[in-house]
Amino acid sequence: FGEVASGAGIAAIKEGLPLVIVYGATNHPGEIAWMTLPDKPIRSIKDLVGRTVGYTSAKSTTEMLLRMSLDAAGIPVEKVKLVATGGLGGGLSALGAGSVDAVPIVEPVLSKSGNKYKQVFRAAEYVTSLTFAFGVTTPEFARKNPEVVRKLVKARRNAVDWLYANPKAAVPICAEFFEVDQALAASVLPKFIGWKYWSPGDFAKDGLENNVRGLQLMRAVEGSVDWSKFIDQQFLPADLR
Repeated sequence: FGEVASGAGIAAIKEGLPLVIVYGATNHPGEIAWMTLPDKPIRSIKDLVGRTVGYTSAKSTTEMLLRMSLDAAGIPVEKVKLVATGGLGGGLSALGAGSVDAVPIVEPVLSKSGNKYKQVFRAAEYVTSLTFAFGVTTPEFARKNPEVVRKLVKARRNAVDWLYANPKAAVPICAEFFEVDQALAASVLPKFIGWKYWSPGDFAKDGLENNVRGLQLMRAVEGSVDWSKFIDQQFLPADLR
């Protein structure tokens, strides 16, 4: 049982790995932004034409959002060189070494970096809704332990509901999780709460439709996706189905 990027999860299922999707983890692209160095003449997504742009790994959320953002901006993907950097930290190292022109950064690194990097674009400017992470388990585990799966899904839902209802009390937990001081956590957490970044478990129709578009752009799927073959909603609370 765990959470995975939707692209990786669907690709794994299509390659024969037995997985079933039991809840939607998030329906918003959040703060993911592509950054460059301050001295580079790159100010917008249009300026990435002819340049090398990083994402973390194949079939990742960052690859999906990068391809979707370029598509939404009307930029043919073949006009940009896309490279996997092996992770967010690897991307920043590659940016500093000059081997790429822009890489993705997430919070709290984005806020901690100050003026060290310059924002090129935020994915949310081009993709407003995206169910890009799922809760998954194996069919065997779900069959043998249905109540355990339901309790895990409910526990996560309770945590999300609590966080939205108690944003101040959540700050110390956020700080510990991100390994940052509470002042930084207090400035970052309201962004996620404002976006309703964490889903209680339900699946947003437009988020799933955009997910299909992203999967198609990554060539992880061809044509439409019959979500009923991947998603089993029986483990969700009735009001979230």
